[in-house]
Amino acid sequence: MKSYKYLDGCNILEIAKKYPTPAYLISWEGILQKVEQLEEDFTQKYKNVDVYYASKAFLCKSMCQIVKKFKFGLDVVSGGELFTAHRSGFDMKRVLFHGNNKSREELTDALIYGVGRIVVDNEIELENLIEVASMLNKKIKVLLRVSPHLESIDIDTHRYITTGQLDTKFGFLLEKGSLVKVIKHIIECKNLEFVGLHSHIGSQIQNHTIYEKSATVMATLVCDLNRELQIEMQELNMGGGFGIVYENSNLTKSLQFFIDPMMKKLEEKFKEFGYKRPKIIIEPGRFLIAEAGHTIYRIGAQKDIKEIRKFLFIDGGMADNMRVALYQSKYSATVIHSREKNEKEYVTIAGRFCETGDILIKDIELEKAEIGDILMIHSTGAYNFSMFSHYNRFRRPQVLLLKEGKVIELVKPETYEDLLTHDCDISL
Repeated sequence: MKSYKYLDGCNILEIAKKYPTPAYLISWEGILQKVEQLEEDFTQKYKNVDVYYASKAFLCKSMCQIVKKFKFGLDVVSGGELFTAHRSGFDMKRVLFHGNNKSREELTDALIYGVGRIVVDNEIELENLIEVASMLNKKIKVLLRVSPHLESIDIDTHRYITTGQLDTKFGFLLEKGSLVKVIKHIIECKNLEFVGLHSHIGSQIQNHTIYEKSATVMATLVCDLNRELQIEMQELNMGGGFGIVYENSNLTKSLQFFIDPMMKKLEEKFKEFGYKRPKIIIEPGRFLIAEAGHTIYRIGAQKDIKEIRKFLFIDGGMADNMRVALYQSKYSATVIHSREKNEKEYVTIAGRFCETGDILIKDIELEKAEIGDILMIHSTGAYNFSMFSHYNRFRRPQVLLLKEGKVIELVKPETYEDLLTHDCDISL
């Protein structure tokens, strides 16, 4: 079992003394390992491909700067993410704007900031974009998001994060006649440039077969539309969703497990139909950042119900990790202390929030802990910070980057005063 007393050359117990807990930790080495996979197994291995980081997994100004360093693009889904990218100094031409209900304000900001691409999700949004682009006299590259209509049973993930089936809120239906009309409409608009299609089957996928099926559907659709419209699409965005194994990162599949079968199928289908393969784009989010992240807590109390369960109470919980309550997600953890190794015991990790469902890990075998010990939960880099809640007026924890023995602040911890920033005093 790996020791986590040190991470990237940093002493975790010393960090817990200097900084308040809970705290999100990001391993620079963990990020580098995933970047190397993305480069070796995709951008260097295949021609005419690109990577856009799915920023909903974790975003702050510093993360934008990290993504920029590795020359990846940035996939954003809201005005807030868009603004963060803009204020961080990110190259906005490398930003792709998603979302199934973008407001006119968000579309306006996107065009003013100069985003590179907008993924249009429905016809009403398309009309809004046409009006905004005309009003601002801006030209924007556009992709259409299309659901590949895969069988839900084939997409092996939680139903809340499945997006490639027919019954989904995302994207245009897979109807060639309707898509032909929409694309013709875009081509006729002087302020819009149609560049291709986008598809995303879901998140936390564990098999490659579904990527092959999606590749078959989307490549066939691209070629059919090319022939019908007498065009040649420049881009096909296949989305992301490459899963990890939260309970044991050693079991996480390599990127090539997902990518190679998908790319092989794409090459085959475009060759079969006699069209040049367009640029293939992928959007990893969780895959890049999840396993690089860890959250540290301090154990404050315990409750031992003989022959039933022993609870360890930590100073965080569902507010800083909503994924367990929302998706029934599983995690691994380590007790960190300065003693010699202890005997092990089965415990349940319970949070401090006023909900019975505030359980982060149920029945896990850990070293026997004492009050004041540090508990580290692993693979929390994706969605934990993003989904943070102020439930019970909890303060958002800080984010620390650990790099070559140095601790670098990415996000400062909230104070109680911060909680009152937007509260209003009234007279009744």
